[in-house]
Amino acid sequence: MHEATVEDERRARKRAAPRLRAHDRSRQALSIIAAVVVVVVVYAHSRGGERSMELTSTLRDLDRANVGDRVDAAMVYGGVWRLCDGKRGRGECAELASGRYDTLGSLAGRVNSVELVLPAANPVGVITAPPAPRVVLYEYRDFGGRSLTIEGNEARNLDRLQFGDRAASMRVEAGSWMLCSRAYFEGQCRTFGPGEYPRLSPDLDRRVSSARPLADVRLGPLSTYAR
Repeated sequence: MHEATVEDERRARKRAAPRLRAHDRSRQALSIIAAVVVVVVVYAHSRGGERSMELTSTLRDLDRANVGDRVDAAMVYGGVWRLCDGKRGRGECAELASGRYDTLGSLAGRVNSVELVLPAANPVGVITAPPAPRVVLYEYRDFGGRSLTIEGNEARNLDRLQFGDRAASMRVEAGSWMLCSRAYFEGQCRTFGPGEYPRLSPDLDRRVSSARPLADVRLGPLSTYAR
């Protein structure tokens, strides 16, 4: 009787092992999905300046945020987003994957809804991790003076790091970066790829107040369709 009980327990453990491994794989997959950043920032420009709004979920009526028929540019940091000139995802629409959109074409100034279509543009298959985005800002031209290194994360307000309105040159060591003349990615913004910049352009020279890493930049005309 005792031998039969031990054998039964051994068989039960063998049957349970595949289920446990599958459960562990599911937990790992959920951890990867949870780490995916899904954000779109829409911009509305006017004579009074620039206004931006960050979204992490669908907003079917932009009038609720007082930006209906005003949005004319966008930055997608993750996911695929549908912008439409009608409320609730209706009318003329365009789908935006990760990247920068300086113009929305025929939708510029007409967007009334923003909808999250997919949490990620493509299935994720990790082979090797790319280097973390990294930029080094310098106080003086030609990489002189004090320096500030930003790696991986965004810096929404450089004043908090005692480096607001100080940068005059920089090195982008990995990734692409957006630098803006005002905190929280407002004001004049420019995108920089890897390389050395011994002098910043006049609109950012000693005026950089925020910086953030970017996804791949999407260029070319925006394709729209009716819904």
